[in-house]
Amino acid sequence: MVIKSGRLKRKRETLTKRTLFVFIDESGNFDFKETGTDHLVMSAIFTRKPVRSANYLLKLRYKKLSRGFNIPNFHASEDRQQVRDAVFKALKRSREIGAISLWLDKRKFATKQMNPLDFYKFFGSHFASELANLALSLRIKNLVIVFDKVLSFRDERLVRNELKPLFADAGLESHLYFHNVNRDFNAQIADYVAWANYVHLERAESRPIKSLNKKLTKAIEISTSL
Repeated sequence: MVIKSGRLKRKRETLTKRTLFVFIDESGNFDFKETGTDHLVMSAIFTRKPVRSANYLLKLRYKKLSRGFNIPNFHASEDRQQVRDAVFKALKRSREIGAISLWLDKRKFATKQMNPLDFYKFFGSHFASELANLALSLRIKNLVIVFDKVLSFRDERLVRNELKPLFADAGLESHLYFHNVNRDFNAQIADYVAWANYVHLERAESRPIKSLNKKLTKAIEISTSL
């Protein structure tokens, strides 16, 4: 059977509309000793229009390059204050992006160490529940989830093997990837959202979180056992 180009285009558009793109990054460290951070945050930004949401930072980068700022990518903890302000201003205008941040206060847990694999599996299982409910409420059937690339290929496979059945049980198709944050503007948005939540929790610095669009400020504390 030959599918006419118009029908094929509509089919592709339907698939895109039924796909939720999720980009996840973390802020804080995995050290539960006194030398570590008190808080650990993982933020997921989600959109059905990843090209449009990426454009907020794409346009800003070119604008900053033309004004003498050497910006290969955006990274909240390392960017100048002037750049951070510009990023938050750009994200304030966003309409097609939402976010969910999960965080924990490490001082409440008995464990003294949590390696990256433990962290991704622990937070990933909590995200699976949140994202599955979100996808179903939006009548989404397909999830594309991009994590920051900090794990080995073996550990990435272990995370996939643990999380994909959770989405399948909810009737969702899922595709889990691990990419460097500096290669995707949407992932860099997740970095900024995670950092804003982190400094608010860690240092009571409220300006960044107040600078975000309200749709990006949802945060949930994880208090269940590690």
